[in-house]
Amino acid sequence: MKTVIFDVDDTLYDQIEPFKRAMIEVFPNEYEKLSSKKEVLYLRFRHYSDKVFHLTEDGSLSLEDMRVYRITEALRDFSFSVSEHSAKKFQEAYHYYQGKIELRDDVFELLEDLTSKQVPVGILTNGPTNHQKEKIVQLGLSSFLDEGKVFISEEMGVAKPDVLAFRNIEETFETQSENCIYIGDSYENDVVGAKSAGWYMIWLNKYGRKLNDTDVKPDVELSDYSLLKEEILLKKEVD
Repeated sequence: MKTVIFDVDDTLYDQIEPFKRAMIEVFPNEYEKLSSKKEVLYLRFRHYSDKVFHLTEDGSLSLEDMRVYRITEALRDFSFSVSEHSAKKFQEAYHYYQGKIELRDDVFELLEDLTSKQVPVGILTNGPTNHQKEKIVQLGLSSFLDEGKVFISEEMGVAKPDVLAFRNIEETFETQSENCIYIGDSYENDVVGAKSAGWYMIWLNKYGRKLNDTDVKPDVELSDYSLLKEEILLKKEVD
């Protein structure tokens, strides 16, 4: 039987929604001026977050400083200069709206199908333990997950794309890499990590990122969620 593991941020819910709401609340003028580039701003925000995330894991950069850095640099890319105070206000609003996130309906249906078939399901996510657990509770994932099947980088002491993060899951589920399916949105963390570990990788490429010929390739690339259920339940025959 296959084991199906999900990323959290921008996979189980749309992370851009709390970002948009925080921008409108704290930086309304800047956000309005971006017009059609609002999605690009969000991607730059994610880029800067991923760029220095490893520094928060080894303790050389505080979470607070990382959170100020990512929004400050993202806005700087569009020639907006913001104060540290404003950046912290943005983080407060962003955290508040993350407390309002909801599980996507199509993902909820998929999780229901998987659990009804008694398919082993888990979570692998990068981030601070308490913060990621708050999201898992808010999304109502506890009913789909057995105890000990949530893997958070801070708690494990290793983060994606490190292969050890994936090996920890194999050991816990008592399975092999060829029996594992990973679903995530990040190329650097999810695609590279899962493929390096020998897993079957479904990449939710929601923002149309283009890969070079030499890049590591996912097994399946989906631009939206419409075919995700079919891909997992039918093509990979999780039974």
